[in-house]
Amino acid sequence: MLIKRYIIYPWLILCRISCNTESFAVEGASVEHELVPILTSDIGVYAPTVNQVFTLDLEMRPTYVDADVSLKLNIQPVEIVYDVHSISEVTAFFQVPNRNIDMKAAAMDTIQGVAEYSRAGLHYAIEQHKTIHVAVNMRSPYIVIPEHGTLHSGGNVLVIDFGNLRVESELQPKDVSLEIFIEDDSG
Repeated sequence: MLIKRYIIYPWLILCRISCNTESFAVEGASVEHELVPILTSDIGVYAPTVNQVFTLDLEMRPTYVDADVSLKLNIQPVEIVYDVHSISEVTAFFQVPNRNIDMKAAAMDTIQGVAEYSRAGLHYAIEQHKTIHVAVNMRSPYIVIPEHGTLHSGGNVLVIDFGNLRVESELQPKDVSLEIFIEDDSG
């Protein structure tokens, strides 16, 4: 379930957009045609007091920090369960037809376009000296791999937990100037 909320204060020229997800599940079918969970939100295991799996807050001119924009992202872990039959069926469903498309060249063109756009956006942000506060707290997924390809067959289970990632920006005072260095790729 995705919950979103928009708050706009036109007299203060600020805006806040919030979005969160309380739970989700992706299920596959076993060989016996029973539903088996492949990807589930499991917020009760790591943080029993947290009731949202995903939370995003974007605020223009935030009141709690001296920045022009604030971005907060909080992601709780999800459980990925390997079931050999379900994974093979999902993979077959998303299989791309074999055509003479050079995927590597298309991917490189896309990456170069994103890099140019990012470079221009960064240059513009530095020129305008916009201050962005970023706070990211991401608990990575954990993967459950059964010994015999499915949890229904019994056997040992391997659980891989990828830990967590936490990033928070330290804001620079607005009176400090930045030097701009842009590398010219034209040769």
